Amino acid sequence: MALSTIGVCVTTIGRVPGVVARQPALEQHVDPRQSPRLGWVTAPSPVEAHPALAERLGLQWFGVKRDDLLPALHGGTKVRKLDFLLAAPPWSLAPGWAAAGAMGSGQIAALAAAAEVLGKTLHAHLAWQTPTGHAIENLAFVATRAQITDHGSRVRMALRHPALLRGGRVGGLPVVPPGASAGPGLLGPVEAGLELAAQVERGDCPLPDEIVLPFGSGGTAVGLAVGLRRAGLPTVVRAVACVERPLAAAWRVRSLLDELGERDASLHVEHGHVGGGYGVPSISSEAAVATLVSQGIDAEPVYGGKAMAALLANPPRGKRVLFWHTARRGPLPVDPRWRERLPASLQRRLDGGRGRRALLVGGLAAAALVAIRTSGYPDRSFTGAVLADWEAEVVRALGEAVAVVPHDAELAVATVDHFLTGLSPFNRAEVHGLFALVEHGLGVRRFTSMDPAGRREALARLASLGALPAVASRGARDLGLLGAYAQPATWGALGYEGPIVAPGRPDPYAVHCAPDGAAP
Repeated sequence: MALSTIGVCVTTIGRVPGVVARQPALEQHVDPRQSPRLGWVTAPSPVEAHPALAERLGLQWFGVKRDDLLPALHGGTKVRKLDFLLAAPPWSLAPGWAAAGAMGSGQIAALAAAAEVLGKTLHAHLAWQTPTGHAIENLAFVATRAQITDHGSRVRMALRHPALLRGGRVGGLPVVPPGASAGPGLLGPVEAGLELAAQVERGDCPLPDEIVLPFGSGGTAVGLAVGLRRAGLPTVVRAVACVERPLAAAWRVRSLLDELGERDASLHVEHGHVGGGYGVPSISSEAAVATLVSQGIDAEPVYGGKAMAALLANPPRGKRVLFWHTARRGPLPVDPRWRERLPASLQRRLDGGRGRRALLVGGLAAAALVAIRTSGYPDRSFTGAVLADWEAEVVRALGEAVAVVPHDAELAVATVDHFLTGLSPFNRAEVHGLFALVEHGLGVRRFTSMDPAGRREALARLASLGALPAVASRGARDLGLLGAYAQPATWGALGYEGPIVAPGRPDPYAVHCAPDGAAP
């Protein structure tokens, strides 16, 4: 398969000539099956074949390696690394560990579960990320099982405690390296490669031509490629970067290979799918998650979703492909009062404080224009509870840009206006700022004066800025979709037959309606 396609930059890591290897952290060719471990991975995770998806993608065979079904610590590939890492000093000898990650880090959640099992403590140093459902569930799980320090951003965290990234001790506790991708932790993915080789030999699955998985800290991808090489399999590991390019560059792969005492690996790191940045879902990753869910596989959009999106965008037709599902399974056990255990700064940000106000930085910059540029709109005599006349025009324009079927624009405006009545005054102020940004801050022309194609391009430019501007773009898109697709008249064109209700009711949808006067 040709991986270097337009818009996708691929770094191929094989033999790297002229590179002087550092002293490896592990003895060369250490056998993971002869190394100390906690015994959390006692049997191989299953491989499931999905012939319908293989046919859709033009593949000879498509399967999923279900690491989410590993029994310990709620599953996930992190269990493989921690099985070895936490059995080795200094982590095995310490009363607890320090670790850094994003607010909804799966690594931090796995460490919290490990600490609970082993009777250890965990000091979690967290940075903000887009609060997806999986991220919030991870945070809720960690909140009652660890001490949390909120650093706000990854940059601030690195400046305050560089040892969190380079290793050492913080607060007297040994630091678990990012992703557990260092030292003994790398033996877990190496063993995973040997495990797959044994499954192929037993006939549990065919020999894959290609394995697709996410690249975060990189340890899983590199360790797996090394394990496959040691087993003599020619399978290529296609690792899709879910972090910014400098963090998934060739130097990172070489560093991990050095730690394993290796110089060769059939590994390709594919860029072009990180979207708005680390921890930020993309439209394509959310669509890929929906594809996996349709196959009965729960997934998250910032790692597995982006890896699957790369495969959907560029399937190696006629090949045998294995998707390595690295995520933990859910749901996690969560204390309903978990928010009370968070630092106050993180509580405020989740509840719409400083972090969400940052979403409107562009809107505030554009606000000075609003007084001048909120005139000249058609007089439609709109009398909304929340939306101003010009904001109603923005909703109409968003619907024309993002909805793929005809709909009633006036009903769309009324739907969005009613939805906004259920928000807090602070949240409604944010939405007003969002409309100001979209209408007046995306170019010289008003958003409403553009044609639908121009509006889509403007939203895409906003999304390309990453981080919070990308969230603003998605928020505007979602309001446009809400107005259009809340209308039953649009459902037929989408192939949606409406809510499933008990037969025989005179009003089949009444059971789903809130009482009159209730906020949405």
